[in-house]
Amino acid sequence: MTNIQKIFLLAFILFLAAIPVWRFLIVPGLEKVQTSFSVKVVFNSFGSQYDSEKGAFKEDLASKSLLDVTVNSIEGNVIVLDSVFEAQTLSGERIYGSERQYEVDARTGRSISDQEEWVIFPKHVEKKSYTTTYFVRVDPIKLDFVGEDNLLGLPVYHYRGSDTVDASKVFSFDEGVPEERGVNNSAQADLWVEPFSGHIVKIIDAGENTYFDINTGQEIYPRNTYNNIFSDDTVANNVRIAQNEKQTIQLYERWIPILLGLIALAFLIALFASRRVALKRE
Repeated sequence: MTNIQKIFLLAFILFLAAIPVWRFLIVPGLEKVQTSFSVKVVFNSFGSQYDSEKGAFKEDLASKSLLDVTVNSIEGNVIVLDSVFEAQTLSGERIYGSERQYEVDARTGRSISDQEEWVIFPKHVEKKSYTTTYFVRVDPIKLDFVGEDNLLGLPVYHYRGSDTVDASKVFSFDEGVPEERGVNNSAQADLWVEPFSGHIVKIIDAGENTYFDINTGQEIYPRNTYNNIFSDDTVANNVRIAQNEKQTIQLYERWIPILLGLIALAFLIALFASRRVALKRE
């Protein structure tokens, strides 16, 4: 075997071996939750307060809600996220807000404290149920796969869930909460997720909060209703982000391995061609 043939053979072996190294050792690191991770969305919100004296809901009021999620710190495979949710009037006056912190497995998107909870949807989401707070809810909710959909030309999976939880700690600023009465939150959530990236493209979060007697657990009267929907600008921005993330994942998982395979094949062809030339010369 000539020196050039040895080079072709070595290059073939190296590029062929690079495929599993890239796919199973390098790509998982690239697809982990990174320090640049962030979520910044705006909800268009509509809701009504209950007038206990009149025994009826007041007129619906429009407002907006802001969700801002940033990376606090990262150590090894554990990433700490800070989440700030704030409801505001249309003029920007604060109505109420909540802050939470999440410890997340950067490799999977699961909660460190509860492996059944997905803080961040995984890559390649499946047509099954996921339990998540989607950075808005106090307690995780189980979301079931509803069907496939399309948002602004982007194929997405639609998930839906509903439940009732004790949300008293969120409304501890209300009179008598939680000493004399608590607040139950009954909600329905609809999420649309891009399946390759796991990026949440749209959320509709609706429900009703109801006061209950802290001693008997019996409902007293409603507190308010709400309906939070991603704004059109937020949906459009998320579609762009999800498309970019999808293309990046396809590049990492499909096109780079194909390119490495083609290069390896080219060196193999070159090896056989050089041997054929050598045989003819003999």
